[in-house]
Amino acid sequence: MKNLICVGLLCICHLAVAQNPYWDAVFLSQYATNSGNKVTIDLTKIDSLKKIEIFSKYIQTGQTVEDQFNVITGNPLIAITGEQHTDQEGKIKGMASNALSAAGSLNVTNFADGLAKFLVERTKEELSISFFQKFEEELEKQKKLQLLFPITYINLKLLGEDIYMFSGYLETLREGFQRDIADMLENIKTLVNDKEMDEIFKSHPQIRIIFSDAIFLTEQLKAGQHIGDALNNYIISGEADSARLETINENLYPSLVTLNFLSQSIRNKASADTYYISFSQMKALDNDVVLKIYLGLLYQEIAMFQQSQHHLVIGGKPVLTLLEEASQGADKLMKFREKVKELISPIINEGAIVDQKYTTLENATSSGKDADAQEYYELINASVQIVETSALIYRSVSGEEDASKIQKYIDAFKKLGDLYADIREKRYSSAVTDFASLYQDMVINSLANDTLKAKHQKFLSQTVKYGTFAALVAKAENSDQVKDAIDAVALPVGSSRIKRESSFNVALNAYVGLYGGAENIEVNDSENYELAAGLSAPVGVALSWGIGGKKEGKGGKSISLFLSMIDIGSMASFRFNDDNTESVPQVQLKDIISPGVFGVFGFGKCPVSLGMGYQIGPRLHDINADAASVVSDTYGRFSAFIGVDIPMINFHTKSK
Repeated sequence: MKNLICVGLLCICHLAVAQNPYWDAVFLSQYATNSGNKVTIDLTKIDSLKKIEIFSKYIQTGQTVEDQFNVITGNPLIAITGEQHTDQEGKIKGMASNALSAAGSLNVTNFADGLAKFLVERTKEELSISFFQKFEEELEKQKKLQLLFPITYINLKLLGEDIYMFSGYLETLREGFQRDIADMLENIKTLVNDKEMDEIFKSHPQIRIIFSDAIFLTEQLKAGQHIGDALNNYIISGEADSARLETINENLYPSLVTLNFLSQSIRNKASADTYYISFSQMKALDNDVVLKIYLGLLYQEIAMFQQSQHHLVIGGKPVLTLLEEASQGADKLMKFREKVKELISPIINEGAIVDQKYTTLENATSSGKDADAQEYYELINASVQIVETSALIYRSVSGEEDASKIQKYIDAFKKLGDLYADIREKRYSSAVTDFASLYQDMVINSLANDTLKAKHQKFLSQTVKYGTFAALVAKAENSDQVKDAIDAVALPVGSSRIKRESSFNVALNAYVGLYGGAENIEVNDSENYELAAGLSAPVGVALSWGIGGKKEGKGGKSISLFLSMIDIGSMASFRFNDDNTESVPQVQLKDIISPGVFGVFGFGKCPVSLGMGYQIGPRLHDINADAASVVSDTYGRFSAFIGVDIPMINFHTKSK
């Protein structure tokens, strides 16, 4: 191992005194030869610690000096030779133990702080990779999730075994999330009509009908149709099927058709600025002649409809018979006038709101301004209110007050309308919540079978989890916001696979997590143990044995003998809280040397491990950016920890 160059890991830290290109060049010139257009620097002639000190500033994480200068950047002036390593040792991810062999008083502030930054970032990356792995696994297992997130499913499938490189594909993933959320209406429609949902809809066909019809109306609004036109298209296209709607309630179809006749009967002239007539124009119906003609023409339309389509009967009362009553004297006509005004007034009122909102949105668009998001929500709500008049028609004609089944249909339309409004205004998380609420009410709450209910409850839980994540990423405007979204949602549900799927593995390893245990305190020359807890980040050598794994069809687990050498828990804690500040207290090597021995169990399909053991070291419990120095005493500690497993250099791996 004497030829091992541990520059790769230490690109995150600087040992000893920081230097600059000028002084580095002065030093390196004595080891360089002029070779044509380039100078060649021979690494074999430079002391290992000095190489770490100089080159850590000029290479990327995980790269060797030769690769960085000769291949990646193709440096036109410098060529590197003499870097000797094996394949596993070439791209260094860890720190060789000889870096710790300096005197206890060596200033290693930059080293400890750099290593802390690395471990904090790697911890987040391990959890993020695990999250994406679990996401892909759940998509693979559940077709319903594939139908809701089709582009995301394709993207993650394309990543395949390279999913650990997800950070390089973040923009592609983000665009996929955006498309899936933006197309959520279409994706819900695909889900509802897929055979995956047949197990529910065979016994609850009305749920599929409510979803499908509410989606049709919502898609009409999405296409820019006025709700009056959307409702008319719904009826005349045959999308509103009487036989299907009767499975929900026998009064729903005739109530919707009657609403459409009323809606179309009070449309304004084509040249007018409003879709419906105004309240002042409605006063013309106070004239008996006008009213009779109006009702007679409405009667004629319905009669013609019934000849070729379906008889309209609401609450056991034929609509045509009801209209005939208007011809049975002045008293009947006067009562009918009031009933007509009662039914068309909400259409005119909500229609005026729809017109006003459309005008506001169009004016904002034409002037190049963003419309107030609330305007669009009010447009959707007014549109839903017009459809809700169908429930009023039912109650008015039938004399019944309970219109709950019709209301359930209307509520689905309202929630899908809200979902689309959220998507349009890029409130993606709210759109996911709207879907979850609708699915809970319409699907899960309708199920009596506990097994089936639990299955769909799990699907909904996963939809909310991954949908919320997709929404956060889709809304992100830059890579930092994407990473924030990942940090906010990703949980430790993936795997650290090498040691768990190998027969035997030796690696330089770190565990970043929480510890709890008993720590000795010297009192009157005697040792007393007190409870202690905090953040732990030990680094050392792990000898690991894999148990379980792919052959058994389970996530591999592992047991390890871990020999810690240093512990930078306090520095890592500082960096978890503040990963930007440049001001840190001075830390000496003696402040982080913490030899110990632990038994560690690595969970399957998870980068998290549980360890127990004994450790001695400095009592470096806390640091902060304002501290001038760190005071630490020696401790001995029996403790258990739970932390993220971070292999840094794999020295040896034996496959199963």
